[in-house]
Amino acid sequence: MPQTVSEHKPAKPRILVSGSLASPYASDYLACTLREFSDSAFAGLRDAGVDVTFVEASAPVLTQREALEGVDGLLMLGGADADPQTYGQSIASDTVYGVHRAADDYELELLRLARERHLPFLGICRGMQLLNIAAGGDLTQEIGGGTMHYLTADNSVMTAHPVEILPDTRLEEIYGAIEIVVRSGHHQAVSKVGAGLKVAARAADGIVEALEGAGDDWAVGVQWHPEDPRASREDFDRLLGAFLAQCRRA
Repeated sequence: MPQTVSEHKPAKPRILVSGSLASPYASDYLACTLREFSDSAFAGLRDAGVDVTFVEASAPVLTQREALEGVDGLLMLGGADADPQTYGQSIASDTVYGVHRAADDYELELLRLARERHLPFLGICRGMQLLNIAAGGDLTQEIGGGTMHYLTADNSVMTAHPVEILPDTRLEEIYGAIEIVVRSGHHQAVSKVGAGLKVAARAADGIVEALEGAGDDWAVGVQWHPEDPRASREDFDRLLGAFLAQCRRA
């Protein structure tokens, strides 16, 4: 009996998305922004024709192992600051906000298991910072106001600025350029880079703007928000497309 077209069609990759969109410690502004940005990310995934499962890290109903069952890749969204204790520090700045230690612990273990299973990983903003923390790196808790990265004391204004993409990186392969303009809003930054990671992009002031795995496993984290509806959709599609291409191979 001849096979039908549907029998020839490969199964859709299944992407697990994690984030803290309902954290009780998030301000109204942060919660609204996270919802807007996550809606944009989900729309990009739907447009790409993949199956998406979401886990709310602030109140998960699945264990990390359950959440990763049958998954082809993990995308970790932006959000509030990680508890400095997760990288061996005490809170040293009164600008640290929205800390939810249970959500941190959940996502760090989720990330650890995903990398143990060699799953493709894409981290956005907080997601990139957690990638670094999980690898034994740490953060600068406050980079200072009035920078190109954020303009207001409450970190509530997104800014646009160029980042330099470093040679011989996955980002260079993705964008085919040495500089792109991004949208960001962050008051913390990577300090010590974790084991098995390398810097893939920097801002003009030296701040680390992207990390990626130094080995064969596909892991990329960006400090900026490519899913911001006001950011370049072409740049977002390129990054998301590269991630999903790896997920389809998983």
